[in-house]
Amino acid sequence: MIVESAQITAIGEGALWVEAVQRSTCGACVAQKGCGQRLLARLSGKTLRLRVLPGERPLNNYQLGETVEIGIPEDVVMRGSLLVYMLPLLAMLLSAWTGHQMFAVDADSVELNQQLLQTTRLLETARLRQELAAMAFGFGGLLLGAWLVRVLSGLLAGNERIQPQIIESDSAQSLILAVR
Repeated sequence: MIVESAQITAIGEGALWVEAVQRSTCGACVAQKGCGQRLLARLSGKTLRLRVLPGERPLNNYQLGETVEIGIPEDVVMRGSLLVYMLPLLAMLLSAWTGHQMFAVDADSVELNQQLLQTTRLLETARLRQELAAMAFGFGGLLLGAWLVRVLSGLLAGNERIQPQIIESDSAQSLILAVR
């Protein structure tokens, strides 16, 4: 399970909203310039808020500003990454191949004229159309793949297994320590 500390920023119906970026540790982080969260936070002026499920505690037992540990299974992150990156890529490649095949040029099928120059120009024009079709179809496939990712993400949004959940919180830890 991948675990991250977060702070509760809002309490909604059936879920909590948390902010996972800790600006105080950004300076000490090894990733520095390669960190996507830090870049997004700096560009937008705000950090990324995540919707997380409350876990075993009822929602009214949480307080705004409370620090909690959120977790998500590694396989969910891996499958999500594959979906987000591979589906558009595969759609683009398949569409580009389809466009390439639809406008395929067979050099033997081009009518050979008396003038070699005219034949060469016809062949070059046909190949240019084929390449442009492959690029256009590829771009269309990329957009289609991105749209499919969005649709699938919307369909899977209600699945509790793929939602981040609260593992523990500061107040839960203090209760455990107080009991001991």
